[in-house]
Amino acid sequence: MPVPLPGNPGGLAPKIVPHHLHAIAFFNFPGKKMGEAPVPGLIGDSSDNLYGVMKAGGNPACATAELPKGCGVVYQLTHVNGLQYRQSIVHAFGGRDGANPSSPLAGGNGVFYGTATSGGAGGHGVVFALTAATKRYRVLHSFTGGVADGAFPIGQLYVDSNGNLFGTTALGGGGTCGGGCGTVFELVRSGKSYAEKVLYRFKGGPDGWEPWAGVSFFKGSLYGTTIYGGAASCKQGCGTVFRIGPTAAKKTLHAFSGAAGGAYVRSPLYVDPSGNLYGETQNGGDSSCAIAAADAPGCGSIFIVRPDGRTKIVHAFRGGYYGAQPNTGLTFYKNVLYGTTSYGGSAADCGPGAPGCGIAFNIGLNGLGYGVIGAFTAARKGGALNPTIFHCAITDELNGTTSSGGKYGYGTIFKLLP
Repeated sequence: MPVPLPGNPGGLAPKIVPHHLHAIAFFNFPGKKMGEAPVPGLIGDSSDNLYGVMKAGGNPACATAELPKGCGVVYQLTHVNGLQYRQSIVHAFGGRDGANPSSPLAGGNGVFYGTATSGGAGGHGVVFALTAATKRYRVLHSFTGGVADGAFPIGQLYVDSNGNLFGTTALGGGGTCGGGCGTVFELVRSGKSYAEKVLYRFKGGPDGWEPWAGVSFFKGSLYGTTIYGGAASCKQGCGTVFRIGPTAAKKTLHAFSGAAGGAYVRSPLYVDPSGNLYGETQNGGDSSCAIAAADAPGCGSIFIVRPDGRTKIVHAFRGGYYGAQPNTGLTFYKNVLYGTTSYGGSAADCGPGAPGCGIAFNIGLNGLGYGVIGAFTAARKGGALNPTIFHCAITDELNGTTSSGGKYGYGTIFKLLP
Protein backbone atom coordinates (compact mmCIF):
# COMPACT_ATOMS: atom_id res chain seq x y z
CA MET A 1 0.00 0.00 0.00
CA PRO A 2 1.22 3.53 -0.62
CA VAL A 3 2.39 5.33 2.49
CA PRO A 4 3.11 9.06 2.88
CA LEU A 5 6.62 10.23 2.15
CA PRO A 6 8.20 12.91 4.34
CA GLY A 7 9.05 16.27 2.79
CA ASN A 8 9.53 17.06 -0.87
CA PRO A 9 13.24 17.23 -1.68
CA GLY A 10 14.22 19.15 -4.77
CA GLY A 11 11.68 21.95 -4.49
CA LEU A 12 9.16 20.72 -7.08
CA ALA A 13 6.00 22.73 -7.72
CA PRO A 14 3.32 22.46 -5.01
CA LYS A 15 1.22 19.33 -5.08
CA ILE A 16 -2.29 19.52 -6.45
CA VAL A 17 -3.90 17.37 -3.76
CA PRO A 18 -3.00 17.06 -0.07
CA HIS A 19 0.12 15.04 0.54
CA HIS A 20 -1.67 12.76 3.00
CA LEU A 21 -3.76 11.04 0.32
CA HIS A 22 -3.57 7.39 1.34
CA ALA A 23 -4.91 3.96 0.41
CA ILE A 24 -7.17 1.43 2.07
CA ALA A 25 -7.03 -2.14 0.74
CA PHE A 26 -10.61 -3.36 0.52
CA PHE A 27 -9.83 -6.71 -1.11
CA ASN A 28 -6.91 -9.13 -0.88
CA PHE A 29 -6.74 -11.69 -3.68
CA PRO A 30 -6.35 -15.24 -2.31
CA GLY A 31 -4.61 -16.49 -5.48
CA LYS A 32 -4.23 -19.93 -7.04
CA LYS A 33 -7.58 -21.22 -8.39
CA MET A 34 -9.09 -17.79 -7.71
CA GLY A 35 -6.58 -16.20 -10.06
CA GLU A 36 -3.21 -14.46 -9.90
CA ALA A 37 -1.75 -11.20 -11.26
CA PRO A 38 -4.80 -8.89 -11.38
CA VAL A 39 -5.12 -6.64 -14.42
CA PRO A 40 -5.88 -3.00 -13.50
CA GLY A 41 -9.39 -1.78 -14.11
CA LEU A 42 -12.82 -2.84 -12.86
CA ILE A 43 -16.24 -2.59 -14.48
CA GLY A 44 -19.59 -2.79 -12.71
CA ASP A 45 -23.16 -3.96 -13.24
CA SER A 46 -26.43 -2.45 -12.03
CA SER A 47 -26.25 -4.46 -8.77
CA ASP A 48 -22.96 -2.89 -7.64
CA ASN A 49 -21.01 -6.03 -8.46
CA LEU A 50 -17.51 -5.47 -9.88
CA TYR A 51 -15.80 -7.49 -12.62
CA GLY A 52 -12.16 -7.83 -13.60
CA VAL A 53 -9.60 -10.21 -15.06
CA MET A 54 -6.42 -11.88 -13.84
CA LYS A 55 -3.58 -12.96 -16.10
CA ALA A 56 -2.82 -16.29 -14.44
CA GLY A 57 -4.21 -18.86 -12.01
CA GLY A 58 -7.60 -20.47 -12.31
CA ASN A 59 -7.70 -23.80 -14.11
CA PRO A 60 -4.52 -25.70 -13.10
CA ALA A 61 -4.88 -27.96 -16.15
CA CYS A 62 -4.33 -24.95 -18.42
CA ALA A 63 -0.83 -23.50 -18.48
CA THR A 64 1.50 -21.64 -20.78
CA ALA A 65 5.30 -21.50 -20.82
CA GLU A 66 5.15 -17.89 -19.63
CA LEU A 67 2.52 -18.44 -16.93
CA PRO A 68 2.52 -22.08 -15.79
CA LYS A 69 -0.01 -21.56 -12.96
CA GLY A 70 -3.17 -21.47 -15.02
CA CYS A 71 -4.40 -19.34 -17.93
CA GLY A 72 -6.23 -16.66 -15.98
CA VAL A 73 -9.80 -15.87 -14.96
CA VAL A 74 -12.66 -13.41 -15.22
CA TYR A 75 -13.85 -12.73 -11.67
CA GLN A 76 -16.79 -11.08 -9.95
CA LEU A 77 -16.67 -9.17 -6.68
CA THR A 78 -20.09 -9.28 -5.05
CA HIS A 79 -20.77 -6.31 -2.81
CA VAL A 80 -21.48 -7.47 0.76
CA ASN A 81 -21.48 -4.20 2.71
CA GLY A 82 -19.31 -1.13 3.07
CA LEU A 83 -15.94 -1.93 1.50
CA GLN A 84 -16.44 -5.69 1.80
CA TYR A 85 -16.63 -7.87 -1.31
CA ARG A 86 -16.72 -11.60 -1.95
CA GLN A 87 -14.87 -13.04 -4.97
CA SER A 88 -16.21 -15.68 -7.32
CA ILE A 89 -14.93 -16.97 -10.66
CA VAL A 90 -17.14 -16.21 -13.63
CA HIS A 91 -14.88 -17.88 -16.18
CA ALA A 92 -11.57 -19.75 -15.98
CA PHE A 93 -9.69 -19.71 -19.28
CA GLY A 94 -8.88 -23.13 -20.65
CA GLY A 95 -6.61 -22.36 -23.60
CA ARG A 96 -8.92 -23.19 -26.47
CA ASP A 97 -11.19 -20.33 -25.37
CA GLY A 98 -8.25 -18.00 -24.76
CA ALA A 99 -5.45 -17.64 -22.22
CA ASN A 100 -3.75 -14.93 -20.19
CA PRO A 101 -5.96 -11.81 -20.47
CA SER A 102 -3.87 -8.64 -20.11
CA SER A 103 -6.31 -5.76 -20.65
CA PRO A 104 -9.30 -4.54 -18.63
CA LEU A 105 -12.90 -5.31 -19.53
CA ALA A 106 -14.84 -2.78 -21.62
CA GLY A 107 -18.50 -2.25 -22.46
CA GLY A 108 -21.59 -1.72 -20.34
CA ASN A 109 -25.26 -2.61 -19.77
CA GLY A 110 -24.22 -5.96 -18.35
CA VAL A 111 -22.24 -7.10 -21.41
CA PHE A 112 -18.48 -6.86 -21.10
CA TYR A 113 -15.75 -7.37 -23.69
CA GLY A 114 -12.10 -8.26 -23.36
CA THR A 115 -9.08 -9.89 -24.95
CA ALA A 116 -6.89 -12.84 -24.08
CA THR A 117 -3.38 -12.49 -25.44
CA SER A 118 -2.88 -16.15 -26.30
CA GLY A 119 -4.92 -19.30 -26.79
CA GLY A 120 -7.97 -19.58 -29.00
CA ALA A 121 -8.47 -21.79 -32.04
CA GLY A 122 -5.28 -20.52 -33.68
CA GLY A 123 -3.25 -20.01 -30.52
CA HIS A 124 -2.83 -16.28 -31.25
CA GLY A 125 -5.39 -14.86 -28.80
CA VAL A 126 -9.09 -14.00 -28.77
CA VAL A 127 -11.66 -11.27 -28.27
CA PHE A 128 -14.48 -12.40 -26.00
CA ALA A 129 -17.83 -11.27 -24.58
CA LEU A 130 -19.25 -11.96 -21.14
CA THR A 131 -22.91 -11.45 -20.16
CA ALA A 132 -23.02 -10.60 -16.46
CA ALA A 133 -26.57 -11.80 -15.70
CA THR A 134 -26.14 -15.28 -17.19
CA LYS A 135 -22.34 -15.60 -16.79
CA ARG A 136 -22.25 -16.62 -20.47
CA TYR A 137 -18.76 -16.46 -22.01
CA ARG A 138 -18.41 -16.33 -25.79
CA VAL A 139 -15.41 -16.07 -28.11
CA LEU A 140 -16.13 -13.42 -30.74
CA HIS A 141 -12.91 -13.82 -32.74
CA SER A 142 -9.85 -16.07 -32.67
CA PHE A 143 -6.78 -14.47 -34.25
CA THR A 144 -4.84 -16.46 -36.82
CA GLY A 145 -1.64 -14.41 -37.12
CA GLY A 146 0.40 -14.20 -40.28
CA VAL A 147 -0.03 -11.45 -42.86
CA ALA A 148 -3.83 -11.71 -43.05
CA ASP A 149 -4.62 -11.29 -39.37
CA GLY A 150 -3.19 -9.99 -36.12
CA ALA A 151 -1.75 -11.94 -33.21
CA PHE A 152 -1.36 -11.32 -29.48
CA PRO A 153 -4.24 -8.86 -28.83
CA ILE A 154 -3.35 -6.55 -25.97
CA GLY A 155 -4.31 -3.13 -24.67
CA GLN A 156 -7.65 -1.47 -24.09
CA LEU A 157 -10.67 -2.04 -26.34
CA TYR A 158 -12.96 0.74 -27.51
CA VAL A 159 -16.68 -0.08 -27.91
CA ASP A 160 -18.72 2.32 -30.05
CA SER A 161 -22.45 3.10 -29.77
CA ASN A 162 -23.28 0.38 -32.32
CA GLY A 163 -21.44 -2.31 -30.36
CA ASN A 164 -18.48 -2.49 -32.76
CA LEU A 165 -15.15 -3.24 -31.06
CA PHE A 166 -11.77 -1.66 -31.84
CA GLY A 167 -8.35 -2.73 -30.58
CA THR A 168 -4.77 -3.63 -31.40
CA THR A 169 -2.63 -6.72 -31.72
CA ALA A 170 1.03 -6.49 -30.83
CA LEU A 171 2.07 -8.90 -33.60
CA GLY A 172 0.78 -10.30 -36.88
CA GLY A 173 -0.18 -8.34 -39.98
CA GLY A 174 3.10 -8.74 -41.83
CA GLY A 175 5.67 -5.97 -42.20
CA THR A 176 9.41 -6.14 -41.62
CA CYS A 177 9.19 -7.42 -38.02
CA GLY A 178 9.62 -11.04 -37.05
CA GLY A 179 6.15 -12.39 -36.28
CA GLY A 180 4.51 -9.31 -37.80
CA CYS A 181 4.52 -5.66 -36.73
CA GLY A 182 0.99 -5.53 -35.29
CA THR A 183 -2.43 -4.35 -36.38
CA VAL A 184 -5.38 -2.11 -35.56
CA PHE A 185 -8.60 -4.11 -35.93
CA GLU A 186 -12.36 -3.67 -35.80
CA LEU A 187 -14.95 -6.33 -34.99
CA VAL A 188 -18.07 -5.25 -36.87
CA ARG A 189 -21.27 -6.27 -35.14
CA SER A 190 -24.23 -7.69 -37.08
CA GLY A 191 -26.90 -8.93 -34.69
CA LYS A 192 -25.15 -11.45 -32.45
CA SER A 193 -22.30 -12.06 -34.91
CA TYR A 194 -19.02 -10.22 -35.38
CA ALA A 195 -16.80 -10.00 -38.44
CA GLU A 196 -13.20 -8.84 -38.17
CA LYS A 197 -11.80 -6.07 -40.34
CA VAL A 198 -8.09 -5.25 -40.17
CA LEU A 199 -7.98 -1.46 -40.34
CA TYR A 200 -4.20 -1.11 -40.46
CA ARG A 201 -1.11 -3.30 -40.65
CA PHE A 202 2.05 -1.69 -39.28
CA LYS A 203 5.10 -1.91 -41.48
CA GLY A 204 7.89 -1.50 -38.93
CA GLY A 205 10.78 0.93 -39.16
CA PRO A 206 9.63 4.58 -39.37
CA ASP A 207 5.98 3.45 -39.49
CA GLY A 208 6.21 1.97 -35.97
CA TRP A 209 5.53 -1.49 -34.61
CA GLU A 210 4.03 -3.29 -31.61
CA PRO A 211 0.97 -1.15 -30.80
CA TRP A 212 0.87 -2.45 -27.24
CA ALA A 213 -1.60 -0.17 -25.49
CA GLY A 214 -4.83 -0.44 -27.47
CA VAL A 215 -6.78 2.53 -28.81
CA SER A 216 -8.56 5.66 -27.62
CA PHE A 217 -11.34 7.42 -29.55
CA PHE A 218 -12.01 11.09 -30.36
CA LYS A 219 -14.32 12.57 -33.00
CA GLY A 220 -14.29 9.70 -35.45
CA SER A 221 -10.60 8.79 -35.15
CA LEU A 222 -8.68 6.17 -33.21
CA TYR A 223 -5.47 7.11 -31.40
CA GLY A 224 -2.73 4.83 -30.12
CA THR A 225 0.97 4.26 -29.68
CA THR A 226 3.66 1.84 -30.74
CA ILE A 227 6.47 0.76 -28.46
CA TYR A 228 9.04 0.61 -31.24
CA GLY A 229 9.72 2.10 -34.65
CA GLY A 230 9.69 5.75 -35.63
CA ALA A 231 13.02 7.48 -35.01
CA ALA A 232 16.06 5.23 -35.19
CA SER A 233 17.87 6.96 -32.31
CA CYS A 234 16.83 4.11 -29.98
CA LYS A 235 17.40 0.40 -30.29
CA GLN A 236 14.56 -0.82 -32.56
CA GLY A 237 13.16 2.73 -32.70
CA CYS A 238 11.83 4.92 -29.86
CA GLY A 239 8.10 4.51 -30.53
CA THR A 240 5.31 6.61 -32.05
CA VAL A 241 1.88 8.16 -31.50
CA PHE A 242 -0.54 7.51 -34.38
CA ARG A 243 -4.04 8.32 -35.59
CA ILE A 244 -6.33 6.10 -37.67
CA GLY A 245 -8.92 8.32 -39.39
CA PRO A 246 -12.53 7.47 -40.33
CA THR A 247 -11.36 6.11 -43.71
CA ALA A 248 -8.69 3.96 -41.97
CA ALA A 249 -5.93 6.26 -43.22
CA LYS A 250 -3.02 6.18 -40.75
CA LYS A 251 -0.90 9.17 -39.75
CA THR A 252 2.09 9.26 -37.41
CA LEU A 253 1.49 12.25 -35.15
CA HIS A 254 4.81 11.99 -33.32
CA ALA A 255 7.95 9.86 -33.30
CA PHE A 256 9.84 9.85 -30.01
CA SER A 257 13.53 10.68 -30.21
CA GLY A 258 14.94 9.01 -27.11
CA ALA A 259 16.97 10.67 -24.33
CA ALA A 260 15.18 13.91 -23.31
CA GLY A 261 12.58 13.26 -26.02
CA GLY A 262 11.28 10.07 -24.38
CA ALA A 263 11.29 6.46 -25.53
CA TYR A 264 8.95 3.44 -25.59
CA VAL A 265 5.23 3.74 -24.79
CA ARG A 266 3.47 0.75 -23.23
CA SER A 267 0.50 2.50 -21.58
CA PRO A 268 -2.79 3.78 -23.05
CA LEU A 269 -3.47 7.41 -23.97
CA TYR A 270 -5.90 9.73 -22.24
CA VAL A 271 -7.76 12.10 -24.61
CA ASP A 272 -9.22 15.31 -23.17
CA PRO A 273 -12.35 17.06 -24.55
CA SER A 274 -10.18 19.23 -26.82
CA GLY A 275 -8.44 16.26 -28.43
CA ASN A 276 -5.13 16.61 -26.59
CA LEU A 277 -3.40 13.28 -25.95
CA TYR A 278 -1.67 12.53 -22.65
CA GLY A 279 0.67 9.61 -22.15
CA GLU A 280 3.83 8.18 -20.64
CA THR A 281 7.11 6.90 -22.01
CA GLN A 282 8.72 4.14 -20.01
CA ASN A 283 12.25 5.38 -20.72
CA GLY A 284 13.93 8.57 -21.84
CA GLY A 285 13.48 11.86 -20.04
CA ASP A 286 16.27 12.42 -17.52
CA SER A 287 19.18 10.32 -18.81
CA SER A 288 21.00 10.56 -15.48
CA CYS A 289 18.30 8.27 -14.03
CA ALA A 290 18.92 4.63 -14.87
CA ILE A 291 17.24 1.27 -14.28
CA ALA A 292 19.32 -1.88 -14.69
CA ALA A 293 18.58 -3.86 -17.86
CA ALA A 294 16.27 -1.12 -19.20
CA ASP A 295 15.83 -0.83 -22.97
CA ALA A 296 17.12 2.76 -22.98
CA PRO A 297 18.54 5.37 -20.58
CA GLY A 298 16.15 7.48 -18.56
CA CYS A 299 13.37 6.64 -16.11
CA GLY A 300 10.46 7.79 -18.23
CA SER A 301 8.42 10.88 -18.96
CA ILE A 302 4.93 12.35 -19.29
CA PHE A 303 4.02 13.92 -22.64
CA ILE A 304 1.20 15.88 -24.30
CA VAL A 305 0.46 15.61 -28.03
CA ARG A 306 -1.74 18.39 -29.43
CA PRO A 307 -4.27 17.59 -32.19
CA ASP A 308 -1.89 19.05 -34.80
CA GLY A 309 0.93 16.75 -33.65
CA ARG A 310 2.88 19.29 -31.60
CA THR A 311 4.40 17.32 -28.73
CA LYS A 312 5.88 18.41 -25.43
CA ILE A 313 7.58 16.42 -22.68
CA VAL A 314 6.06 17.97 -19.55
CA HIS A 315 7.73 15.84 -16.88
CA ALA A 316 10.85 13.67 -16.66
CA PHE A 317 10.98 11.10 -13.85
CA ARG A 318 14.10 11.32 -11.70
CA GLY A 319 14.02 8.03 -9.78
CA GLY A 320 14.25 7.71 -6.02
CA TYR A 321 11.59 9.73 -4.22
CA TYR A 322 10.10 10.92 -7.53
CA GLY A 323 9.49 7.52 -9.11
CA ALA A 324 10.76 5.70 -12.20
CA GLN A 325 9.26 3.91 -15.22
CA PRO A 326 5.56 4.73 -15.56
CA ASN A 327 3.77 2.22 -17.77
CA THR A 328 0.14 1.86 -16.67
CA GLY A 329 -1.41 5.03 -18.09
CA LEU A 330 -2.84 8.26 -16.72
CA THR A 331 -6.28 8.42 -15.09
CA PHE A 332 -8.38 11.60 -15.19
CA TYR A 333 -10.27 12.34 -11.98
CA LYS A 334 -11.75 15.69 -10.88
CA ASN A 335 -9.60 17.76 -13.26
CA VAL A 336 -6.34 16.07 -12.24
CA LEU A 337 -4.32 13.24 -13.84
CA TYR A 338 -3.21 10.38 -11.60
CA GLY A 339 -0.68 7.65 -12.28
CA THR A 340 1.89 5.27 -10.83
CA THR A 341 5.45 4.17 -11.50
CA SER A 342 6.84 0.65 -11.25
CA TYR A 343 9.90 1.74 -9.28
CA GLY A 344 11.15 4.49 -6.99
CA GLY A 345 9.68 5.79 -3.76
CA SER A 346 10.78 3.79 -0.74
CA ALA A 347 14.29 2.47 -0.19
CA ALA A 348 13.15 -1.14 -0.43
CA ASP A 349 14.61 -3.16 -3.29
CA CYS A 350 11.72 -4.67 -5.25
CA GLY A 351 13.70 -6.01 -8.18
CA PRO A 352 17.21 -6.36 -9.59
CA GLY A 353 18.73 -2.93 -10.05
CA ALA A 354 15.37 -1.29 -9.39
CA PRO A 355 15.25 0.39 -5.99
CA GLY A 356 11.81 1.17 -4.68
CA CYS A 357 8.43 -0.48 -5.21
CA GLY A 358 6.76 2.39 -7.06
CA ILE A 359 4.88 5.57 -6.26
CA ALA A 360 1.48 7.17 -6.86
CA PHE A 361 1.56 10.68 -8.33
CA ASN A 362 -0.64 13.40 -9.81
CA ILE A 363 -0.12 16.17 -12.35
CA GLY A 364 -2.27 18.93 -13.85
CA LEU A 365 -3.73 18.84 -17.36
CA ASN A 366 -1.36 21.69 -18.22
CA GLY A 367 1.59 19.48 -17.29
CA LEU A 368 2.37 21.52 -14.18
CA GLY A 369 2.21 20.74 -10.47
CA TYR A 370 3.65 17.21 -10.42
CA GLY A 371 3.31 15.79 -6.92
CA VAL A 372 4.15 12.50 -5.21
CA ILE A 373 1.19 11.10 -3.26
CA GLY A 374 2.90 8.16 -1.61
CA ALA A 375 5.22 5.20 -1.99
CA PHE A 376 4.45 1.50 -2.15
CA THR A 377 6.08 -0.93 0.26
CA ALA A 378 7.65 -4.31 -0.39
CA ALA A 379 5.33 -7.21 -1.15
CA ARG A 380 4.67 -9.76 1.58
CA LYS A 381 6.26 -12.53 -0.47
CA GLY A 382 8.82 -10.35 -2.24
CA GLY A 383 8.89 -8.91 -5.72
CA ALA A 384 7.60 -5.71 -7.28
CA LEU A 385 4.06 -4.66 -6.50
CA ASN A 386 3.36 -3.11 -9.92
CA PRO A 387 0.88 -0.52 -8.63
CA THR A 388 -1.81 0.95 -10.86
CA ILE A 389 -4.56 3.57 -10.42
CA PHE A 390 -7.86 3.68 -12.29
CA HIS A 391 -11.23 5.40 -12.05
CA CYS A 392 -14.05 3.00 -11.20
CA ALA A 393 -17.12 4.51 -12.89
CA ILE A 394 -19.70 2.62 -10.84
CA THR A 395 -18.33 3.93 -7.52
CA ASP A 396 -16.93 7.21 -8.92
CA GLU A 397 -13.78 6.62 -6.90
CA LEU A 398 -10.08 6.28 -7.50
CA ASN A 399 -9.14 2.65 -7.09
CA GLY A 400 -6.02 0.68 -7.82
CA THR A 401 -4.49 -2.77 -7.89
CA THR A 402 -1.18 -4.30 -6.96
CA SER A 403 -0.08 -7.47 -8.72
CA SER A 404 1.45 -8.94 -5.57
CA GLY A 405 1.60 -8.22 -1.87
CA GLY A 406 -1.33 -7.91 0.49
CA LYS A 407 -2.58 -10.46 3.03
CA TYR A 408 -1.93 -13.52 0.87
CA GLY A 409 0.81 -12.18 -1.40
CA TYR A 410 -1.30 -12.30 -4.59
CA GLY A 411 -2.20 -8.63 -4.87
CA THR A 412 -4.85 -6.22 -3.66
CA ILE A 413 -7.51 -3.76 -4.72
CA PHE A 414 -7.27 -0.45 -2.90
CA LYS A 415 -9.18 2.80 -2.61
CA LEU A 416 -7.45 6.18 -2.55
CA LEU A 417 -8.73 8.55 0.13
CA PRO A 418 -7.91 12.19 0.98
